[in-house]
Amino acid sequence: MSKQFLVIESEITSRYLYDENLERPWMIDFSGGKDSILLLQLVWNILRKIPYELRNRKIHIVCNNTLVDNPRILSFIDKTLQHYKEELFKLQEIKVLMKRKRWRQNDMNTRN
Repeated sequence: MSKQFLVIESEITSRYLYDENLERPWMIDFSGGKDSILLLQLVWNILRKIPYELRNRKIHIVCNNTLVDNPRILSFIDKTLQHYKEELFKLQEIKVLMKRKRWRQNDMNTRN
């Protein structure tokens, strides 16, 4: 394991256990992209190492479904969120309603 990763792991663990406001939940924004997947996996792996009885802080995974994503992406996001919806996380999905409810190929070619 790299030295840099050990520093990150130590920082996340310290902030989770010893932050000045332990009542404040952590919010992890999840879009299904590579960056949010990495962040979610990193936090998940680190916090799993903390003994269960010390895992008292609430963690919310926030996924804004804009209703314009490809159905394959939405399916991937749903499967991923269900995977993490175990004892460690409390899942909260927020849906943002938009004027257009589906992604359409024509939208890519239309410019105003």
